[in-house]
Amino acid sequence: MTLVTRDVYRTMSGDVTNLDATVDAALITAQQLLEESLQRGFVDNNPVSGTYQSWISGLEFGTRTEIVMLHPDGRSYPMAIPIGVITSPVGAVIRDNAVLGLWPQQNPLWDILYEPYRYGPGGGGGDFDTTAPIATITYSGGYTPTTLPRKLRQAIVDLAKVEMTVFDPTLAGVSNAGVGDVRVTYADAPDRAGVTAAVLHEVRGFIRREIGH
Repeated sequence: MTLVTRDVYRTMSGDVTNLDATVDAALITAQQLLEESLQRGFVDNNPVSGTYQSWISGLEFGTRTEIVMLHPDGRSYPMAIPIGVITSPVGAVIRDNAVLGLWPQQNPLWDILYEPYRYGPGGGGGDFDTTAPIATITYSGGYTPTTLPRKLRQAIVDLAKVEMTVFDPTLAGVSNAGVGDVRVTYADAPDRAGVTAAVLHEVRGFIRREIGH
């Protein structure tokens, strides 16, 4: 399943020429690219799981069990937003897409340096801690095709269109490229990476790390 259907893509993009199968494949790639960029999706590398080597979506609504980091202020930031209902642990509280009330568990990677936390205005007060306790949470969260924010829906449409666009760097006199609401001007001919980066820049506010810190 993708959060943007083929019909929605065609309506928003005006694309009536690409084959249905090509559009469907591009939408899958586009959503995964968006989720990877936002740190809200990953490839399951756990060989004992039932989804081994499958892409795990953090944008699509569902019930999931995750191991999350506990930040110094007691907050944790699960992969999927918005957070709906927490089924475990009992007593955990949702606050602005963060979770409070989780208890730390044994961390098998405790001796590995994750990143130093900074305290004070602008994080300039020094190192708060250099390790991150972890906890396990089971919850429901994510978006459905109808609740997906317009900005993310547009990004998936634009990324899918980029996926199906042929970029020819040999075209003389080409200095800009437009996809959906995004237009980029280049000194040289536009390329796929540049247009993709421009689309993802428009949704940087949904990045998990950015929201979580």
